[in-house]
Amino acid sequence: MSDGELLEQLSELRQSILKGKAALEADEIEKLSTDFSDLFYLADNHKKLLKENENSELLLAILKAIPSSQLADKLLEDLDTEKLYEFCELLTIASDKNEPAKNEIIHELLNLIRNTHWLQKISADEKWHLIIHDLIESSNYTFRCLFKQRVRDYSEKTLFKVIQGNRFEEYSWNRVNKIVEKYSSSLKSLISEYESDEMHVAFLMENSIEMASLDIACLTSGIKNVMIPANSVQAHISFILNQTKVPIIIASDEKQLAKIKSIKSEVPNLKLVVLVKGKSIENWVIPFEEFLSKNSKEEDGNKIAHLNINDLTTIMYTSGTTGDPKGIMFSQMNIVYKRFCRAMALPKISDQDRYLAFLPLFHTFGRYLELTGSIFWGAEYCFMENPSVETMISNMNLVKPTIFISIPKKWLQIFEAVTARVNIELDSEEDIQKAVNEVTGGELKWGLSAAGFLPSEVFEFFQKYGIELMSGFGMTEATGGISMTPPGEYYLNSLGKELPGIMMKLGEDGELLIKGEYVMLGYYGEKHEETFIDDGWLPTGDIMRQDKNGFIEIIDRKKEIYKNIKGETVAPQKIENFFRDFENLKQVFLVGDHRPFNTLLVYPNYDDAKSFFEHMDEEQTAEYFSSIIVTVNNFLAPFERIVDFRIIDHPFTIEKGELTPKGTYKRRVIENNFSDLIEAMYEKTHTTINVGSLAVKVPNWFLREKACLSGDIVAMGNDLVIPKLSKLLKIEVLDEEKKIIKVGGYIYQLHKNQLDLQPLLTNASLWIGNKELLDFTSDSIIQWTRKIINDDDLSFVDSFDVVVSGKQANEDLQKYIDAGEDSLFGLHKALLLLQSDSFKYSENSIKYLTLILKDITSTNYLLARTILTRPNITKLIKTRRELFKVFIRFNSGFSLSEMFNLYLDFDCNLMDDEIISTVIENIKKEHFVKLIESLLSGRIEKYRAAEDINK
Repeated sequence: MSDGELLEQLSELRQSILKGKAALEADEIEKLSTDFSDLFYLADNHKKLLKENENSELLLAILKAIPSSQLADKLLEDLDTEKLYEFCELLTIASDKNEPAKNEIIHELLNLIRNTHWLQKISADEKWHLIIHDLIESSNYTFRCLFKQRVRDYSEKTLFKVIQGNRFEEYSWNRVNKIVEKYSSSLKSLISEYESDEMHVAFLMENSIEMASLDIACLTSGIKNVMIPANSVQAHISFILNQTKVPIIIASDEKQLAKIKSIKSEVPNLKLVVLVKGKSIENWVIPFEEFLSKNSKEEDGNKIAHLNINDLTTIMYTSGTTGDPKGIMFSQMNIVYKRFCRAMALPKISDQDRYLAFLPLFHTFGRYLELTGSIFWGAEYCFMENPSVETMISNMNLVKPTIFISIPKKWLQIFEAVTARVNIELDSEEDIQKAVNEVTGGELKWGLSAAGFLPSEVFEFFQKYGIELMSGFGMTEATGGISMTPPGEYYLNSLGKELPGIMMKLGEDGELLIKGEYVMLGYYGEKHEETFIDDGWLPTGDIMRQDKNGFIEIIDRKKEIYKNIKGETVAPQKIENFFRDFENLKQVFLVGDHRPFNTLLVYPNYDDAKSFFEHMDEEQTAEYFSSIIVTVNNFLAPFERIVDFRIIDHPFTIEKGELTPKGTYKRRVIENNFSDLIEAMYEKTHTTINVGSLAVKVPNWFLREKACLSGDIVAMGNDLVIPKLSKLLKIEVLDEEKKIIKVGGYIYQLHKNQLDLQPLLTNASLWIGNKELLDFTSDSIIQWTRKIINDDDLSFVDSFDVVVSGKQANEDLQKYIDAGEDSLFGLHKALLLLQSDSFKYSENSIKYLTLILKDITSTNYLLARTILTRPNITKLIKTRRELFKVFIRFNSGFSLSEMFNLYLDFDCNLMDDEIISTVIENIKKEHFVKLIESLLSGRIEKYRAAEDINK
């Protein structure tokens, strides 16, 4: 083809593609597809497409126009893979001429290569894995390039859905892009004010659209961020901040801020906290609104704007096997290349798919497979409200996901929800399919279960009923996934075969070694040679077997780590080593692999401490070891702590296969040999204690949080007591028939026959203002809070007595008011003062409630409204009148007649001239008239009923 003919063909192609599929007849589309294929089919065209400026400009325009033309599927389905590969090879050869144009052409080709029809043709061809890497590297195709392409191609298509109850808010690509650009500008402005050696900002956040958008802002703008797991304890946060020396940290809310406050003096490099939700009295904390008000100047942005594909981009921290967390370093290459490789493993996923996502964005599967995966594919990302099974099923039915990535626990919960609806052994397949659809929303097609064991029958069940549930193996160090069972190729207990773009081999001892371009750069602060071995291979720490087809199966762990049922990494040897200094212990063995909490097997040192144990009975021996474990628990993160233990009657031995010749544990053998003893410790997720005449369920996680064992919490009369912590909570039954109970300083009504502490400890509307309860739990109850609405198990009835509040509490609350801090701590103090014996103190409570209710977007708005429905929270009529006036001013959303009756039923003397004036000022005349008629009618009926009773 001559130069003139090529130029003419390019011009015609561009014009046809710009028309779009809808404007072309079938024969025109066929010709267009043939002409497009011819561009790459003739080898002598390849150099001409790049050499001549006009040719390359037209080619670039064609490639840019294809995604929005709706012609991509047809053009790529007909395109010859070998001919395009030859053209891609030419593109990767270094050239001094026309370099920017060549890079742009590569970027647009990479955008087309992700097309599902194309991926299905090339996914099994290893040379395409390699050429894609070379294209990315030679053109510096960063995550910024990828994201901006998607914004251009999808514009008003939905990227994010934020679920709120039975509705959701949609965020288009354009809207997200504007948010990302704003966040990026504010971050650059903020960072320019502080010195930073390398890392710029840290995140201590839980999943939210703010967290996702802030992360995209960092990944697309050259801002290096550090991901700190939101479940990190203070000691780990301190270590991470000191190691990375970040000057700025972004925290989700006051739960995370409380951790930072406790270690602020230990982290000299930390200068500023940005609080996403709420405000704080600390001068080193700024609210999100102030952060957003900052705009970077051009010179601020230039300091950090350059992105290089192989440079350090972000750090994610995971648990270390010897103590301190490890910072895993990722480059742009790790992130971008992994997306192409994962897409080649799942070539049928496309921009028509939809994630329901709950996995933490501070972990690799949540951040990379879900968040950046949805961006890569152009799929929708729906934020699950919370991970409870009820919410999960409700959200599935609302947004109807096609993709669900999860830990095994969630797939088990979905399976159990199905089996609760039908009998999978006896009911028809049609009924079972209907139940699966009812639970999952009816459109779920793809699933992945990783980070733990899921029974093979669960995999096979979902595959049978239309959900391609795959098994996989991965680690943060490999940007997530390493292996996966390919669609339609599930094998029992298999973890699949290697994903495209990564190499696997087994070491001499069977340990899995990995290598590839999306394996991490290394651990932050560690030399490369300390981590990688033999020409760049990374040991995974897992002993595997591999079949002739390359499928792997885990048979043991070389590296002393496991994951609990939530996917949190636990290093058992590290925890077992804490017991070495106790001379009366010979062996301890930690249990918890894929379980909800850790337990311990203990063998006493009978040989050397025979006389010590001779004078102790069974109960005293158990108490002795209990005290040791409680001591060790104080040095552990909550998810590492030991909840229960058993004393075993014989030591672990080589003869029974429990020890290696070197004396190290064979963990699988020990767990099997002591399975009955171990299973007994996991029969219940709670401890039931009879306090007086009431059965009280204490969740195991509470014991774990308090570093206690199940035997450390006891009943003493009407008191629930933790003697070792000197903690006491009074629990009394006031009316057995009506199930009215007193817990601490509040009176509640039970809706069940026992008191479950779970809702009481996690529902702010139940515990806030209960001074005695907070004395029992400590301020850490803030971090356990999950909801702020009434609970099915328990409801607030009354406060028990006047709280004698002092000058200090009032001064503390005044500081919150002056700073405008909107927090649970502030509301708790406000409620304490509402219960006060002094109107002077309760005035500040009213001010604080007003401050929150003025802002309908406040995170504590609903909780403040709940407080208005409790006229009996105060025993002073003057305070109650002020509370009623607040309700009148902020009455939107309330039933006026119900609220008036609520207050008047409690106190018929409530109305005075000032309240009547407030009512007239704040309620529309027509509503007021109807309200008075309703109230008069209701009161007359009540009066007559009362007279009848008296007669």
